[in-house]
Amino acid sequence: MHKLMQFFYRFSLYFTAVIAGILLVMSMVCMYGYKEYLSGGNYALGNVAVILLAVALGVLLVMLYRKMQGTGQKATVILFLSIILLQIGFLVFVSHPMSISDPARVQNEALQMVKTQHGQMNTKDEYFQRYSNNHFMLVFFYYYYKLLFRIGITHVVIPNIVLNIFCVDIGIYITYRTAKRLRGIGFANWVLLLFLLCPTIYVWLTTVYTNTISFPFVMAVLYLALWLRHENLTVKNIIKCILLGLMMAVGYWIRPTTILPILAMILFAAVQFFKDPIFVKSGDRRYVNPKWNLLHKASGRRNTIVKAVLVVAVFAVTFTACGKLVDRHVNSDQVTGSFPVTHWLMMGLNQKSYGGYAREDEAYTESFPTKDMKTRADITRAKGRLHQLGLIGVVRQMGTKMLRVWAMGDDDSLPKASYASDFPVLYEYVMGKDCGAAVIYTQAFRVCIFAFLLFCVIRQIRRRDCEEMFLFTLTFLGAVMFFILWEANRKYNICFMGVYLMLMAEGGRYASAKAEESGDRIVFAKLTRKKAAVSVGILCLGATILIQIPLLRSHQRILDKRYYQSRNFPDAVPISYVTNKTPKLVEQTLQKGQYATKDQWNILVISFGLDGVDLSSTKEEYEVSLISREDGKYLYRGKIAPCNLTEKRQLRIYVTGKKKVTEEGYLLRMKHIGSEYHMLPTVNKFPDLDPYPYGELSIDGKQTKFDLNMRLLYSGGKQ
Repeated sequence: MHKLMQFFYRFSLYFTAVIAGILLVMSMVCMYGYKEYLSGGNYALGNVAVILLAVALGVLLVMLYRKMQGTGQKATVILFLSIILLQIGFLVFVSHPMSISDPARVQNEALQMVKTQHGQMNTKDEYFQRYSNNHFMLVFFYYYYKLLFRIGITHVVIPNIVLNIFCVDIGIYITYRTAKRLRGIGFANWVLLLFLLCPTIYVWLTTVYTNTISFPFVMAVLYLALWLRHENLTVKNIIKCILLGLMMAVGYWIRPTTILPILAMILFAAVQFFKDPIFVKSGDRRYVNPKWNLLHKASGRRNTIVKAVLVVAVFAVTFTACGKLVDRHVNSDQVTGSFPVTHWLMMGLNQKSYGGYAREDEAYTESFPTKDMKTRADITRAKGRLHQLGLIGVVRQMGTKMLRVWAMGDDDSLPKASYASDFPVLYEYVMGKDCGAAVIYTQAFRVCIFAFLLFCVIRQIRRRDCEEMFLFTLTFLGAVMFFILWEANRKYNICFMGVYLMLMAEGGRYASAKAEESGDRIVFAKLTRKKAAVSVGILCLGATILIQIPLLRSHQRILDKRYYQSRNFPDAVPISYVTNKTPKLVEQTLQKGQYATKDQWNILVISFGLDGVDLSSTKEEYEVSLISREDGKYLYRGKIAPCNLTEKRQLRIYVTGKKKVTEEGYLLRMKHIGSEYHMLPTVNKFPDLDPYPYGELSIDGKQTKFDLNMRLLYSGGKQ
């Protein structure tokens, strides 16, 4: 068993080193995915800028590590306050996105459970029929909203953000406590500094979902596992065992990927237990290994077994209780369309979607009535895709998914940030069309993550003994391998950011130590080591700035500047969803707060659904008018047919001439003409989750709480 565990230990480290090396290379050359934010789409020059900035940033981080080693509790407080203030600043000045897609569906259903459904989930909703893995999260939000309603809070957007910040910051604090226990307060402050510089802790603050809520549970499992490893069976440690069982069970129900740190904990314990052989040879005789005798004497083994049994018992009880809680609010007998695990494995083999979400795969699995039939059908399609891909294709698909989930530094936040009804002053420069410099920084930081992570793994290989960092290495390796097989969603890595930042911090520690040991070998001419490092950093930073000038030079970009955007697919529904009939007159006010103070927008985009007709039809169905509510002036007036829509089924109204700045706003009026209804305007599906004041949507003279699915844009180029 000792030899088997040693083989597993060595193999895991070497394999992780290979994975980290691949991700390092990918992160250095993946600016192709961000070419729309760079002048002329020059992603090759962008890759050079990323590499140079990563070198400069790496040098700075190594120097900052040394500075952090002399810090104490005061620095901890300053760093924590800095993180919180930057998070608040990001929310105020950078990004105001809405909850969309899965988070919006879960939160909206939880609201309806509080308001009108008497705590029961709507089992007729196709989404919750398909994704039973979100039922516990739904119940969690139900109780959270129920508490808010009891204390008089009925608008949940801000409380959602507060909950998200709380979960992220608790995860950061647990990571800090773990680092402090392993390496001391100086190293823990170094970890906090990395969190401060990490873009991931800011870009998803307004989207509260399982990938952020499960973050503290992942870190709590790892922290408690390390804490209990060599502890005696005291009352205090019994409480920690109970907490570990609770964190494991609840964390799994929130997000099943919490099983990865749990499995890593089990494997780590096995390697630790068998890392020294029971017997050693001396000549022709065998003796009990004194290390093994010391580490695994009877009382120690008994304590370990009791702790393990206690953790498993608490886990089993809590896991069962969570299931009973879900059953209290979900009639499981009516949930017959749950997707099997094979659905996500099959979807991960979809070349067209790069292993990500594909509506066609969702529709395919949904077309089979029973879970058993869905499983067999998914396996059949997965086998067909494997055969079609071949060995080389499978390897390419695996690499594509690794790049999407791990190597790209924005974690899918840039496209999601555009779903907002308000765009603060810094939005365009951090997450909008002029965010090239910010993208280069986020990607350079991702390069530093994998570079230092690789250093950390190399250090573990060279030490040849299983230390605490191996637990984090196993968790990271398990997460990468899991998402190679699973659907490749770019934000799935967020709950593991504490894991890879711990490994990054240890790698920075190792890099700093090696730099100290190198002595005069890294001195350029007569410069000291410190001056040499500073010189390299300044040169790389200067080169990065020079490269960024042509990359970020003002020009006609692919993206239009946004001033307002309501919900879009998949959260938009035809207007008949609201009225249960086809309306004759639709009027939408555009009030202040939906557009810039200076009224710079010059494009109004309205989304439609088509029923029984294609985009080539020339039959006019609506008379559309855009009117100033202050002076009654018509900014646009015309009749539209399906042929006037774009390929995305959108009507783009170009407003020419100078608009008068108005406090009253504008009125969009759409009057149906003719007898046929093939063009249906779409509306936002979840109005209760809208965070900012909209206008008002009137349908046939009746006010609603919905809004048209529309956008206000500014284009400085030709129209």
